[in-house]
Amino acid sequence: PAGELESPWYVRLMLGVAGWIAALFLLGFIAAGLAWIIRSEQASLFTGLSMLGLAWWLLGKFGKQDFMSQFALAVSFAGQVLFAVGVFGWFGVELQSTTSWIIMTLTQAMLALVMPNTIHRLWSAMAASISFYMLLHSFQLAALAPAIILVISAWVWLHEFSFPRHGSLIRPMAYGLLLALVLMDVAGGALQPLAEMNVVLRAQPL
Repeated sequence: PAGELESPWYVRLMLGVAGWIAALFLLGFIAAGLAWIIRSEQASLFTGLSMLGLAWWLLGKFGKQDFMSQFALAVSFAGQVLFAVGVFGWFGVELQSTTSWIIMTLTQAMLALVMPNTIHRLWSAMAASISFYMLLHSFQLAALAPAIILVISAWVWLHEFSFPRHGSLIRPMAYGLLLALVLMDVAGGALQPLAEMNVVLRAQPL
């Protein structure tokens, strides 16, 4: 209703924290009582997809409630972890595991499109970008990933006002793409000294 008062920010913050605590208890129950799920790729995939479906329903039904929206986010992140455990357990965890990274890229891109939550869309767009980077890495084409992601991000921002009705969908995804580029740049800078050290060690005679 128009006259309904909004809860103070600290009440909403406590509700959000309570949602994450409730989700952590749920994860603890799964980890302690249902450890067999993690040990089975099929069970991990099924449980992860089920939790993603539950999170999608919760966000669509109770997305305006702070407790339920944060609980749904935590459930979704846990579902993504279980899904990833199943995928990498089934198809391999190596950097060159092309099938695993294709599945993760497509899954995160789909979540960015369908999950009705700003934070989730930002996270999924970022995760999809990083998975795409790893996918190109499996083809020895990782250097192309930042350029491709930058082009997509630039196109999205340049056409932001061309789709005003979809702004709540486009903007979080665009921010996620930019955040992924920042993380790639930071990671590349952090790993560069290690790579140079490795080159020096290889060049030294035994």
